Amino acid sequence: MWSVVASLVPVVGASVYYFGPSAVLVIGAATLGAVLAERAFGPKGALRDGSATITGLLLGLTLPPGLPVWMAFLGGAFGIGFGKLIFGGLGQNIFNPALLGRAFLQAAFPVAMTTWPALGGNWWSLRGDNLALPLMSPQVPDGLTGATPLGLMKFEQVTTEYADLMIGSIGGSLGETSGVIILLAGAYLALRNHLNWRIPASILMTVAVLAGLIHVLSPERYPTAMFMLFSGFDSETDKRDFETQVIISEGGHFKYLLDVWTKKNLGKYQMPNIIWLKNISIFTRLVLRNSGDDWPKTFFVDPMMQELTVEHMKNPYQAYQPAIVYINGQYWGIHNMRQKFITLYLFNIG
Repeated sequence: MWSVVASLVPVVGASVYYFGPSAVLVIGAATLGAVLAERAFGPKGALRDGSATITGLLLGLTLPPGLPVWMAFLGGAFGIGFGKLIFGGLGQNIFNPALLGRAFLQAAFPVAMTTWPALGGNWWSLRGDNLALPLMSPQVPDGLTGATPLGLMKFEQVTTEYADLMIGSIGGSLGETSGVIILLAGAYLALRNHLNWRIPASILMTVAVLAGLIHVLSPERYPTAMFMLFSGFDSETDKRDFETQVIISEGGHFKYLLDVWTKKNLGKYQMPNIIWLKNISIFTRLVLRNSGDDWPKTFFVDPMMQELTVEHMKNPYQAYQPAIVYINGQYWGIHNMRQKFITLYLFNIG
């Protein structure tokens, strides 16, 4: 186990190099939470095998640099408690404790978990509200948030340079930035027979083959296989948030539809175009769809069928984007945000 910890040291070092003290705080808090939970509730001497340390390090490396340390600590403790000890300890757990801890944080704090800091600036500066008090919403200064390579590709069709992807000078979670260092750490573990090299090799090969085929079919829309291999995987769409005053009402006869529009007397006549299409300049009205009991189907099937046909039929369509919705500070869940069929919609599509 301690060999695995040793393999993570260069990855932790890279995260500290790129994200400064925030990396130390977040990774340290996650590790401390895991170790203290193991010490408090695990069998005597369980800390000696190093599994709790590995869980904390792995969890910390999957977290955003600006995450408050109390959230990272909570995630580490939850991962050990509910991902390992509750099943009987080391070797008996059915889930990866680090990933279970991250899943818990993702469900409990979705906004904080999808806020990525921009690179650059003073190395000593915190990359977010790391020192926010427990149970208090973290505050992110204006201009601090950035995007991951996948987010830039998806929303802005901007491809990150391969060199940046390899050495790690990109936005993202603490441990996913430097592809070369991660590969070297994996090679070390394979040489020490701590992992079966066939498993990661088959995963990477599958990603490369499928990404390469899709890129050949539509190179202007989909990135290359090399980009997909080194850009990492976003567990979630990148944060594209805005806050504004709007009027919201139930969408006519549709019980699970919210109609959103702006008014001049509210001081905001247009909503920013933070989503979807380059050829659409402004939005004044949107629809938030939940669909109630049919949520799993309409949320995914509608956009999926639209994406399958838009490139071939060349017909106008409603832009869409999954969105985490807060109304007057109250969490309303995940909705499917779509354009509204109004006069401005017809104007935008020409």
